[in-house]
Amino acid sequence: MERDSNRSVKPSKKGNIVSIVFAVLAGILLVTAIVSLGACHKNISLQLEQGVPVQGNELAIVNLYLTSCVQYIALAAAMAFSALPSANCLQLKMKCRVRPPSICLTHRQIFRILFLQRRMRQRKTMWI
Repeated sequence: MERDSNRSVKPSKKGNIVSIVFAVLAGILLVTAIVSLGACHKNISLQLEQGVPVQGNELAIVNLYLTSCVQYIALAAAMAFSALPSANCLQLKMKCRVRPPSICLTHRQIFRILFLQRRMRQRKTMWI
């Protein structure tokens, strides 16, 4: 990220380039998955025409689909998710110094509140 004169942060161009590269890779993987799915379906259809029974070979058929095309779809989804800009990159101007809001609680305060709430619930059940 680069700083400009009014002490705000603007996103660098490296993030945009990485997002574009991931999007292109996701597209290539998706095309590869579609081609692989077609070849897998053709292979199974040819085997069925030759008389190979489906019954007893269900696991082999599912395994063939999983090893040939589903992995490409999963990688394409991961690349597409990585290509999405994060919420911080979408903000054009961000202050350099960020203060936590005044209502922030420490972890000790949160545990104390939860402990007291549980204790109050226990006391209510004891009185009933």
